[in-house]
Amino acid sequence: MGNVHTVLQTKPQLVYRGAVIRVRSEHRDIFDDAFRATPIPSYMHVHRAHPSYRVPGVNIDGSTFRSGEFVLYLVIQPGGKWGYGDDMITKIGELGHMLEDATWYIDDEYQGYVQRWQLRAGTLAVEVVSEAADDVDSYVLRACEDLHPEVRGSLYIQRAIDALEYLVHDIDEDDEDDEYAMICADLEAAMRLQADPSRARYELARAYIKGHEPERTVRMLRPLYEQLDEANLAYGEPRRVMAETIDQLGIAYLALDNPEEALACFLRTKDLYGHRAPNATLRCQALAETGDFVKAREAAKAAISTQTTTELAESYFQLAILETLAGQPEAALAHANQYIDSARNEYQAKKRRERLERHHTFAAMFRDDPRFQGLE
Repeated sequence: MGNVHTVLQTKPQLVYRGAVIRVRSEHRDIFDDAFRATPIPSYMHVHRAHPSYRVPGVNIDGSTFRSGEFVLYLVIQPGGKWGYGDDMITKIGELGHMLEDATWYIDDEYQGYVQRWQLRAGTLAVEVVSEAADDVDSYVLRACEDLHPEVRGSLYIQRAIDALEYLVHDIDEDDEDDEYAMICADLEAAMRLQADPSRARYELARAYIKGHEPERTVRMLRPLYEQLDEANLAYGEPRRVMAETIDQLGIAYLALDNPEEALACFLRTKDLYGHRAPNATLRCQALAETGDFVKAREAAKAAISTQTTTELAESYFQLAILETLAGQPEAALAHANQYIDSARNEYQAKKRRERLERHHTFAAMFRDDPRFQGLE
């Protein structure tokens, strides 16, 4: 079966999952032939990157690497269960004189060791730097004192995002409490380290909500919301991250049963997002919770033409419920059918049907209706 290996690169840039080693400019024309001249280890390939590249993961997600140039890279994929031993060491040793300096770390999920791979002046050195029950993220944050603060902050953010994805919704076990505390500590540290704390702040707001502490999100983001000056906020990434952050404030208000404040947040971020605001389902939810079902239906219908597949499915669900509340069973069933029919597979379709059946209003009208039972 094998053990999953995690790969983390720290120099010359941070690649959270994977390693991307630049080929020296004088060797780019011949590197492909040299790479293919001898057997190629698993999870290694050559790629030309411009302006960004998603390192493909095997059993875990890879990371996006951004390059401002059209150059050649040797790529090591994360997540494989074998292939990070002698074959890979030999291969990089053969090609080392053609590669620029780089440092990356590899761990083994069960063995617990961490290896440091350093390529310097064409020579590769591989050393076991930790034999305890360890992982690359913890080791690098603990032991690599020369990490630039921005890089260290980015690593804290990435580790927190990774952990947040696996955190259960109901944090009621000691290990989940510990994990949640670590996520918050990582993001708080990132906010202190980075010149622009906007990404860490967004993720921390999201963590508080998932940790059932929406009031902490409100305390952190309400001053930001009140001082927000859209005119001085740059277009592109800064406006998008700010909009996503204020959306988290709105979600926190929904969790605190304050749909009026939530709606104010979602309407403000609609302008920040620009031509296609992805928070249409949140606006619809807030309108419905204020009791304005007519405007909620209008918002859901208007959003359908501008949404991605995932967002579209949620609008179908909302419309099925809203048409039920409006006493329009034919329209409700039509949207329920669209919601179920847009599922990627049978399992997802089953879960969507169960979600409709759990909604008390929808279930009360359609639980025994053969038209609903016949939807596939």
